[in-house]
Amino acid sequence: MSYFADLIAEARAPRRRADPAAVEAKVAHLVAERDAKIEALPGRFAARVTCSVAALVSAEVPAALVSLRIRRRKEARDVVVPRTASRLPRTASPLP
Repeated sequence: MSYFADLIAEARAPRRRADPAAVEAKVAHLVAERDAKIEALPGRFAARVTCSVAALVSAEVPAALVSLRIRRRKEARDVVVPRTASRLPRTASPLP
């Protein structure tokens, strides 16, 4: 930061006679101000990225359906299953 370097150089070579302690105090103040500004840079100019879920969609669409007639003793029932199913669903009894 050349701005602070120029200020510090100007403070160390005053145009008129100055107390050396006052000059060093001014230089210390300028150095502290420069360091504070450098430390604040990441918080002020860091890129912030936020991400949120707009929607969750889940769909299960069978490509083809197959109608099966299941017979058990004297009862019969038609069951429609997706063509890709390798076996019948076991969640419900196929016959009443």
